[in-house]
Amino acid sequence: MIKTVLVDDEEVGMEVIRFLLADDPDVQICGAYTNPFSALDHLEQQEVDAFFLDIEMPGMSGIDLARRIKEHNPSIHIIFITAYRTFALEAFDLYSLDYMLKPITKQRLDKAVSRLKGVIGDCPAEKNVLIRTFGDFQVTDSSSGQPFVWKTNKVKELCAFFIHHEGGLLERDYIVEALWPDVNVDKAKISLYTGISYLRKVFKEHGVEEIILKNGSAYYIDIERLDCDYIEWNKMMSNGTQERAYMEKRLDLYTGDYMEMTGFHWAQEKREYIRRQMMELLQQLEAEYELAGMEKAWIRSLEKQFEQSPYSDDVCQRLMNAYAKTGNRTEAVIVYHRFAKLLEEDIGIQPSAATCALLASIMEQ
Repeated sequence: MIKTVLVDDEEVGMEVIRFLLADDPDVQICGAYTNPFSALDHLEQQEVDAFFLDIEMPGMSGIDLARRIKEHNPSIHIIFITAYRTFALEAFDLYSLDYMLKPITKQRLDKAVSRLKGVIGDCPAEKNVLIRTFGDFQVTDSSSGQPFVWKTNKVKELCAFFIHHEGGLLERDYIVEALWPDVNVDKAKISLYTGISYLRKVFKEHGVEEIILKNGSAYYIDIERLDCDYIEWNKMMSNGTQERAYMEKRLDLYTGDYMEMTGFHWAQEKREYIRRQMMELLQQLEAEYELAGMEKAWIRSLEKQFEQSPYSDDVCQRLMNAYAKTGNRTEAVIVYHRFAKLLEEDIGIQPSAATCALLASIMEQ
């Protein structure tokens, strides 16, 4: 059961939502308030899964209230309600799982609740599409195991672009500028509309309808209906759990650099950011394994770091030390020579004085 609270300075607005949610057995409205401060008091006393918040309220805006709610409990989900699209764009980017424009319809509310159920474990939404972004970009029908066949490479890139933005609202002109930078604007817009049409069609062929949604001149993908490794990576990274098994599970998701084989230029910055996250994760596991005396896992974590940073004196030194401390001086020396050869052939330099000194120290042992 999803416990929800409604907050709207107009009673009529809350009554509409009450009426539309009345037939949903998975949603319980456990509070309804016209005063935002009363909603905060409720939060102090009872557990809440989600808030439906009007944005324009006297005393405290819905956005400010959402900020307070998230500070209290980051796992609470926010669905904004507003009569103004400009507020909706700001709200969606800040704190919300979804937003709805007034007047609210049953169909639109059902979509919002479906997204809510998709992120709350007690009511998981069915996910028929598997998306992999680490390494290449691949979309697969999880029921049949069949990969999606794209009308053109640009349709594939458009899909990847929506996933890249994690379900956020994307203005038409922003998409056009990113994906068709050298094309006449009018022609680029036609290409976008055609691409979205093909994208909707291919998802529909695999049993997923209304996956690309539109609001005014902005579009977004209903990300909660998709099983995506990148989205799962983000959720696990934001969890903050430092248990070894949990960190290993996160690392298992990383099967290659983010969209590495696609050639999509707009993915480069995020690719580097996620790669840094992965390296930090490896370093955390390295320390865990060393402390626990798990020698093979310790060495393995360092070898992975060495593969990712083959020109790093620091990683080379840590790997050499690990081999030496576990009684394998021969492997430590091999690591040094592998490193020195790579530096000489690729960059034309020698290992640092500290790395050379470490080699001498190991050989004297």
